[in-house]
Amino acid sequence: MKPTAFRTAYAERADAFQEGFASKAAAKADVDFVEYCDEIITRLREKQACLDQMFKHFEEVGFGAIFGNESNTHKQWVLILPDASHPGKFRYQMFGIHGWNSHFTCNTPEEVIFEACEAGCCIPAETSILDTLATTKDWQWGMERLDVITRMNNGQLSHEAAHERFMSLEAKYRAAA
Repeated sequence: MKPTAFRTAYAERADAFQEGFASKAAAKADVDFVEYCDEIITRLREKQACLDQMFKHFEEVGFGAIFGNESNTHKQWVLILPDASHPGKFRYQMFGIHGWNSHFTCNTPEEVIFEACEAGCCIPAETSILDTLATTKDWQWGMERLDVITRMNNGQLSHEAAHERFMSLEAKYRAAA
């Protein structure tokens, strides 16, 4: 279910959960379900606090703002920018230590920030992280792999040729390590 107001999406969900489930559980004195509802509401309020922090960071930085994965175990970030492929739309471009890996297009900057939060990338990060990663061997290897995938998807390489190219890239970067 898409929220009506992206800036307050989690607060709206928490309020709706409170009104729709928690108050009924409390009226029935269902202690276990009340406890469960309280946990859900608390998590939604915490997520709203993260979303508020994201909007504050975006208002300070603007397009080019970067947000990291909340667990940071996946070492992924999103870059917020206008979508060059779809004029008038906006996207987050996801990247990790091996380069660009996905994107998500939305109608408004508010929606794309909300979707980045939904994807788990809600911790404001320094914009220098992208420059830092882009100079590494891991990034270079990832970008070369992405080029092979793109060329295969565009019909410029067969699966067999792409596989051969992947094997040579793996050998190249293993030897460099």
